[in-house]
Amino acid sequence: MKVEFRKALKRSLLFCKITILLLVISCGDDDDNAPDPRDSFIGTYEVEEFIPPSATVYETYEITISKSGQDMEIGNFPAFFVPWKATANGNTLTIPSQTFTQGNATVTVSGGGVFDDDMIAFSYELTGFANYSRECIAVKK
Repeated sequence: MKVEFRKALKRSLLFCKITILLLVISCGDDDDNAPDPRDSFIGTYEVEEFIPPSATVYETYEITISKSGQDMEIGNFPAFFVPWKATANGNTLTIPSQTFTQGNATVTVSGGGVFDDDMIAFSYELTGFANYSRECIAVKK
């Protein structure tokens, strides 16, 4: 009887140790090595802006894209004194609809694009005080 009790106790202890070991191994954070989709977008870009459907460059300027919380900010757009908010999902850039007011002028901007090989092809649309859309090619410096 003592021998059977000891064997049962040893099996129970072995089962508990294996269970605890499996729980510890499986509770690791699997997202630690997941790449941040924003990383490929971060940097300074030289932008060529076009008025659709023309292929003639309307304006050139430099923008910066930086991380901001869980999102990104696009700064230095001409005539804008505040950065635009943006998000990244894989190689897709989204500029969600956002409204800015300066003095009596209110404008809403939205747009998006795709990152490929240190270049972003994107478009945006302004409505409100100004109404127009632009297509852009931004090359990382």
